[in-house]
Amino acid sequence: MKVSLSFEVIGHDVGGRIGRLHTRHGVVNTPTLLPVVHPTKNPISPKEFASEFNCDIIITSAYLLKQYLTRGNAELSDLHSFFHFDGPIMTDSGAFQILQYGNISISPEEVIQFQEKIHSDIAVILDLPIGPDISYKQAEDNVNQTLQRAKESFNLRHDEDILWVGPIHGGAYFELVEHSAKTMHDLPFDMYALGSVTPLMEQYNFAQLVESIATAKMNLPVQHPFHLFGAGHPLFFSLIVALGCDTFDSAAYALFAQKNRYMTQSGTYPLDSLEVFPCSCPICVKYVPSELRNADSNLRYELLARHNLYVSLQEIRTICQAILDGRLWELLEARAHMHPRFLQAFYHLKKYRHWLEKFDPISKRRALFFSGKDGLHRPGLIRHVKQVTQYYHPPPSTPILVILPESKIKPFRSSSEHIRLIDRIKEVFGECFPSLHFVTLVIPFGCVPIELENVYPLSQYETSGIIDQESLISAWKALEEYLYVHRPYYRVVLLFNNTSRWESYIAEQISFLCQQLGYLLFIVPEKIYTGALLLEQLKEIAHESLSRLKKWDMASI
Repeated sequence: MKVSLSFEVIGHDVGGRIGRLHTRHGVVNTPTLLPVVHPTKNPISPKEFASEFNCDIIITSAYLLKQYLTRGNAELSDLHSFFHFDGPIMTDSGAFQILQYGNISISPEEVIQFQEKIHSDIAVILDLPIGPDISYKQAEDNVNQTLQRAKESFNLRHDEDILWVGPIHGGAYFELVEHSAKTMHDLPFDMYALGSVTPLMEQYNFAQLVESIATAKMNLPVQHPFHLFGAGHPLFFSLIVALGCDTFDSAAYALFAQKNRYMTQSGTYPLDSLEVFPCSCPICVKYVPSELRNADSNLRYELLARHNLYVSLQEIRTICQAILDGRLWELLEARAHMHPRFLQAFYHLKKYRHWLEKFDPISKRRALFFSGKDGLHRPGLIRHVKQVTQYYHPPPSTPILVILPESKIKPFRSSSEHIRLIDRIKEVFGECFPSLHFVTLVIPFGCVPIELENVYPLSQYETSGIIDQESLISAWKALEEYLYVHRPYYRVVLLFNNTSRWESYIAEQISFLCQQLGYLLFIVPEKIYTGALLLEQLKEIAHESLSRLKKWDMASI
């Protein structure tokens, strides 16, 4: 009976998602890491991936396995019995070996037949990767040949229980990545995967990695799971998950161990440089660095590989909880500052902020944390500005816009500061009070209308209280856009100028803008609206603004 593709999404944040992928050998919880397993040479026995590390799935090379068998080894009829692993197993076609050796002795038909013979759960057609130094013409030829093989593969496949993967390539030629993804979009594969990124990872070119993943994802069907080949170090797992990678494989846990490299969530250390293990995994609890340095080389390799895998899987669990809590962006910010190249890639996300906003939940179980300029392009902020400029309309017949300063208490209208100001304004304006519309200037959101204060995250956020110049400018730009878009609604602006937080910047900017828009502007200094002279100032403002509105109304008759 055919295993129909079932990929349930049960949680999401930024572009990342918690999912359940059903295969004939069980369910794979995503996002997840697929440890790469060699057919014969492994520091950790494959059966331990399930028993000791609780891995749902592993990946191996169909090409290397076939080569092993053709060298006179035993006949293989079932992949799972060979590895003593009962869970799902994904097989790669051999593309990485093409990248390493330039060519391999196997045909596209043989790859498909072999993967069906050994009962792979998830399988990949024989694709042609893009190396780091390949010319555009050769890259284009490889992409087109892979696409042709993808189209021809449907007539070669017979096992309907395998989930087949459509591989995307293009390397650093992003127009080829786009072409590959768009063409693959129209082919009915169960999953899609991005390859040819290992050179980018090895060169720490993470900004280009962001570009490549985003280009592929934006041109593929969102309902299908997405795999990334050769994900590398756990430090960058949060970045690739945030961009929408559901599964990804890595041999780094073993490759780094071979070179006596000790992985952490923040980077990698030579074993010789460590005096204390900054980890509480079973290996690091049992041993100290000097004991591993003095251990037999095979034992050291195994123990380091175990530690590296523990750290990698711990990061997956951290990411999953962050998604469920709505804190994936906060995790990204923290990880981004652990490596300069990661920070560069993190800032590159700005280019895709509107695309990521489409997938970010409207509300979350926890408050939004804003720590400064790094959060200015997070999806929640982008969504708010879009909502108040594209979908929101101010109340009718409210020509006087009152801009209040942000209070510590949220929602702002329940704070003592706002209650006091609004009561005094109501007292002075009297029966004309309904002609006033109240908004609050909030860093980082910009303009927050009083009637939207309870909408997530406008009352569900925390900030450090420290205002950097970029965040202040961003808040002003959002308010400026609001005033431009809704300029027909207002004729008078009353700003309560919080110079202790804004200095002179907001007053200067809004003065210039109101001149452009033809608004009558009143600015109440902080020392006035917090002191005893507030009523007197408000009476003058009410008299002049209402008189001016009356003259304008008469002139328009």
